[in-house]
Amino acid sequence: MIDVIGHPCIQRHINRIWYNEQIFFPIGTSEAAAKFRDCCRNACCCIGCTRLTQAWFSPLMKFVIHYIFLMALIIGFSAFVLTDLKLISGISDIGIYEWFLYLWLLADALEEFGFPNLIRPRMFRRRKHTYWFKIKRFLFNVWNILTFLSHVVLIQAIWMRFITSSDYHRATLRLYSLGLFLMYMRFLQCMIVHSYFGPKIIMIGEMLLELFKFVWILIVFMMCTGVLYHANMYPSHYDMWSPKGVQYWRIWKIIALPYWQIYGELFLEELQGDNNDNGNCTFVSSEWEDYPDHYERCVDYDWAVIIIAAFYMLITNLLLVNLIIALFTSRFEEVQKDSDKLSKFWRYSVITEYRKRHPVPLNLLFLPWRIWITCCKQQCDCKNEEVNTVSQETQNLHAVKCLYIESMKTK
Repeated sequence: MIDVIGHPCIQRHINRIWYNEQIFFPIGTSEAAAKFRDCCRNACCCIGCTRLTQAWFSPLMKFVIHYIFLMALIIGFSAFVLTDLKLISGISDIGIYEWFLYLWLLADALEEFGFPNLIRPRMFRRRKHTYWFKIKRFLFNVWNILTFLSHVVLIQAIWMRFITSSDYHRATLRLYSLGLFLMYMRFLQCMIVHSYFGPKIIMIGEMLLELFKFVWILIVFMMCTGVLYHANMYPSHYDMWSPKGVQYWRIWKIIALPYWQIYGELFLEELQGDNNDNGNCTFVSSEWEDYPDHYERCVDYDWAVIIIAAFYMLITNLLLVNLIIALFTSRFEEVQKDSDKLSKFWRYSVITEYRKRHPVPLNLLFLPWRIWITCCKQQCDCKNEEVNTVSQETQNLHAVKCLYIESMKTK
């Protein structure tokens, strides 16, 4: 599929869809825009009503408008998180940035999940795929995962914000900040269609998949080393799950030291117990159990901890870190070799997606019309499909002719 989509004739056909979608009026293949400057000339100059309409309703125009609104949302969302995230007592305390966030979130949820599942059920009945196949296709697309996570996190943040309790204010700020981070990551999708940034984004995604596979090996090393550290530094420590809060559980202490040692942090003073004199730790169990936010249990020095740390850092810093670098290099070379075809394939997926969707939040304006067209105008849809079929056949014949000419030149 990647080889087929990367063919020049197919790319020319995709460019005509990208720059000059034929929604309302069928036009000749030679008149359709196949380059960006042709699309700009059709959109800005009044050459004809047909070309002007096709250019303004093209997937490219919807794509650009969508990400302009997304950029405005991210800027407003950042200002909201930095300055305006305070306790609210009523609707009057909600600012303009927050209202814009809620409007955009509603419109995006309708476009991503509501419209495909509720308004266009016929599209899914035509495709004879199992639900398991659809779930796997959804999960193996990193952009779908980012979209789903951003909605879940922001909905949870909104629910906690309207509880109007100061106990949840800090947790609400964390969730809004995480949601903003996911929105920034989603904005990277606009670079997929660019010939330079597209392969780089693909490489980042492939390397992240490689890292997620390799991280299980790191977790095994971190957990076994962390348990050895904790057992020798804090012998007979029975308060592993503190009732004072999740942040005081000892699991975080077990993971923290071996995790930061991967990046070269030694923690020799803490391992040897040299920090016991700083006044923040105590050997009295009742004090560090009852006041975990003020006191930490002091370290019982054991020479075996230093030996364990020496072998752990030898394995992680010299072996595992260099192994993951070698895997990254291999993956980079593999993607670099087919970067042009992969970027064209992802560009094709974006084009096919924006043929069916509208810019958010402008989709709310077109929502009643889309419902009416989908549910009540099936006969009109059939007629439009006949017109589009004729136009599609014309473009397909042009692609076949292009392939035939190229094959003759090769001979």
